[in-house]
Amino acid sequence: MISNALWISTLLALIIGLAHAVYVYQQEIGEFRAALGHHPVAIRLRASYQALWTLLLWLLLGATVVFYWAIALVPYLIAKIIRIARSPRAQTSEGA
Repeated sequence: MISNALWISTLLALIIGLAHAVYVYQQEIGEFRAALGHHPVAIRLRASYQALWTLLLWLLLGATVVFYWAIALVPYLIAKIIRIARSPRAQTSEGA
């Protein structure tokens, strides 16, 4: 079960990492748009380097973070449901 959850969280981290890497690449290109005509290779290499590091960090650390986040989400939702059920507002609406 944990093995499947880790694979799923790795896949989610890959998807999020790819989206974030594309975003970082576009931001880096946009930041140096004026200099892109003078040094296109250097700027694209720098943007690619930063996008690659973003993707690698998401794959290395993101899978674990997504896995722990998914594990923590279950007790959080249960506690939230219990809190809502015990709230005074919920009790007064039942009695009316």
